[in-house]
Amino acid sequence: MICPLFPLDECSRLKNVFLVYLHIFNLQSALIKSLLCNHCLVVMDTKKIQNDTNTFFGRFSQIVEEAFGTTERTTYSPDLAELMKEGEKRRNWAVSILEQLENVIQPNPALRIEDLILRGMNREKVRLSANEQLGESMDRISSLINKNSQYGSSGDALKKCAMAQMEIGQSERKLQETVTSEYIKWLRSYIASEAKLAKQERDKLENARLDLDRIKTSKKRAKDNKQHTFDQSLKDAESAFNIQCETTRRCLQESIDKFDSQKEELKKLLKAQSEHFRVCSDAVESALRAI
Repeated sequence: MICPLFPLDECSRLKNVFLVYLHIFNLQSALIKSLLCNHCLVVMDTKKIQNDTNTFFGRFSQIVEEAFGTTERTTYSPDLAELMKEGEKRRNWAVSILEQLENVIQPNPALRIEDLILRGMNREKVRLSANEQLGESMDRISSLINKNSQYGSSGDALKKCAMAQMEIGQSERKLQETVTSEYIKWLRSYIASEAKLAKQERDKLENARLDLDRIKTSKKRAKDNKQHTFDQSLKDAESAFNIQCETTRRCLQESIDKFDSQKEELKKLLKAQSEHFRVCSDAVESALRAI
């Protein structure tokens, strides 16, 4: 589309200036396309940008005044405030458990980062566990021992121990795969879905509260003959705030309930560990008897 307002050389300068403006206010790309000329990005819908700008500065001013105690602040109901605290606790707990569990499953931070990158690329890398590498090394060395020497029997013993180490390593790798595909996957899903949604709704609620309090502040400071002009805006803001309170309360409760109902996932984790320790114990006992 050719801009009807400015020549092309002027378009270039306006484009650079307005791009900075867009970056500051972080307008969505879909909105940008609907507002701007292809050549100079001239604003086609100034009312929308003006409303977004006023909302931004209104919330910012409200936050600043609340920090200095120069304006009132709407408080959340006690039950909603408690849900917010409990929801945030569970999100933090889930993140903490996930980090610690990943550290248990893969203690090497470099390999954890590599796995994270490969997972983002939908690729997997099968690597031997530390015990499998130890077992292979022992097995290789056992074949080099001169069995005709007075210590030749140690070669057989080393080979038996190597077999035990490889069994332990294979079981460890199976445990890693099982825990990753079950409990770790559940934790990641919880953090990325229920916990994330609850946080998003909390942010929306905070914005709704800021908008409501800003209108209250403006009405309170307006002259008596002007205060009635804020009545409809105040009514709309209160309605939006109350609706968002209920939405946030529901999402927080769902997030809390989901975290608290993880008993089956924990049972799967413990069963996988129990099977791993059983295999390790059997491998060690078998090697001891053989040696």
